[in-house]
Amino acid sequence: MARIETRGRARALQALYAWDVRKDDVPLPRVAQLVWDDLGTPPEERAFAHALIQLIDADRKATKEVQAAVAAY
Repeated sequence: MARIETRGRARALQALYAWDVRKDDVPLPRVAQLVWDDLGTPPEERAFAHALIQLIDADRKATKEVQAAVAAY
């Protein structure tokens, strides 16, 4: 299990890096899917990484909403 989690975290980081350097409007989960498809990421690692990406994406969206509310104030 520890190996799957370690590799899943690595896959999530690779997806985040790929998303960051793209500089376009492709959603983070879609970029992650593309990266994992290219890497041939096994289902167990993909599931763990996907859970991390969902948490990060949700937090990122919430942060943007707060920033917009503060900027509007």
